[in-house]
Amino acid sequence: MINDVLCIVLGAFTLILLASVIFSWVRAFGRVDPDTTLYRVIRLTEDIVRPVLVPFRKVIPPLRLSSGMAFDLSVLVVFVLLAIVRLRVLRCGSFLGF
Repeated sequence: MINDVLCIVLGAFTLILLASVIFSWVRAFGRVDPDTTLYRVIRLTEDIVRPVLVPFRKVIPPLRLSSGMAFDLSVLVVFVLLAIVRLRVLRCGSFLGF
């Protein structure tokens, strides 16, 4: 029972983390007006994932690209750790737990 709940919660967090990555690209390559619902959704996803990513960002510096942009490796590390916990520790049936 608890294992199933943890699988679903971590699966939902994985989806929110993925959405946060996609939204960061939307913000980087396009202008998002602060008065839109999309902006509020982007801020909500950032507020959810930020507490998890901040400790990793303190340890893992971003990879600077020649174009002046940076690739946040901490997100990749969190994705891998989530997959390990879900698949090896909790033995969730599928990657997303649904």
